[in-house]
Amino acid sequence: MIQYLLNQLHLTEDRIPNIEAFSEKSRLKPYIQIINDNPNLIEKLGKIYPNRIKDNWDCIVELYRYNIKLSKAIYPYLAILENIIKVKLSDYLKIKYGENFWFNSKLFFSLLELDDFDVDIVNMYFNHKINKVVREKITHLYFEHDSSITKKAIRNKLSKIKKAISILSDAMEFRFKNTNYCFNDFVESKPTLNYWITLLEIKGLYVSSDPNKELDLKPIFLNVEKEDIRTLKTIAQKLDDIRLLRNAISHYNRIICTNITDNLDLWGIYTNIIEMFHLLGCEDVNYIIGDINCCNNGSFEHLYNELSHCLSIR
Repeated sequence: MIQYLLNQLHLTEDRIPNIEAFSEKSRLKPYIQIINDNPNLIEKLGKIYPNRIKDNWDCIVELYRYNIKLSKAIYPYLAILENIIKVKLSDYLKIKYGENFWFNSKLFFSLLELDDFDVDIVNMYFNHKINKVVREKITHLYFEHDSSITKKAIRNKLSKIKKAISILSDAMEFRFKNTNYCFNDFVESKPTLNYWITLLEIKGLYVSSDPNKELDLKPIFLNVEKEDIRTLKTIAQKLDDIRLLRNAISHYNRIICTNITDNLDLWGIYTNIIEMFHLLGCEDVNYIIGDINCCNNGSFEHLYNELSHCLSIR
C-alpha cells in the first residue's frame, strides 16, 4: 500500500514516514481518482488551507477528512428521518389493522396475493437469505409445480416472497426473544429502514376506504399531492436511495465525488432527504437538528459548499 500511494500520488520518498504513521492509509485508495479528476486541486486547496497543503499526500488526507466531516454532518438528517418514518407509518398501520398487524402473516399473504404454494415456499425458506442459489432452487420448484409458468411470473412471485419474509422474519424473531412483547417495543428496537421501505412497497396496506381516492397517504405524508400507486412507488424508491447512503456511511465508504446509487450523488440524495421531510410535514427539521450538525461550519449545506468549488462534485 505504501509503494502504491507513492506511485499513484507521485510522492517523494520522504513522505514514507507520513504514510506509515497514517492509521487509515488502507482507506485512501478510493480518493486517488478525485485527484486525477481535479489536476488543480493542490493549488485550490492550498488557497483554502495555506499551511496544510504541500503535495498530493496532504490533498488526499484532506479529502479523507472531508468525507468523514460530510458523513457526520448528514447523519442527523438520516437518523431523524428514519425515526419520523417509523413513528408515522407504525401509528397509521396500527390504527388501521390493529395492534398485532406486524406479525399477522395471513394479512401480508393476502395483500401480497400469495397462493397456498407460494406460502409453502415462504415457510420452506423463511430462515434463508434469498440469494442466487436459493432463487434457483425456488425457480425449480415452481417449474415442477406448474410447467407452464413463465420466468417473469416466477420473478414476480420471488419479489413478493422476499417482501413477506422481510416483514415477518423480524417480527417472529422479536416475539421469540421477548415474552412480554408489544408493538411499540418492536418499533423502537428491531426494524431497519429496509423494513419500513418494504412496508411502503405493499400498496394494499394503504388502499383508501374513500371510493374517490386510490390510496390513503396523507395520514403519513401530510404534504403529498397525489395519493396514488405511482407516488407511493416514488417515495419508496427515494427512501431506498437514502438507505444506500446510510449504508455507505455506516461502512465508512467514500460518499464524495461519486454516485451513491446508479444515478444519484450525495447532493442528489440530500435533496431527496429534504423532500421527504417536506412530504412528512416536518418543516422544523433544521430546528430539530440545530447545532448537532457535527461540523464547525454549521449546516451540511455549508460544509458541502466549502470545497465543492474545488472538486468536480456538481
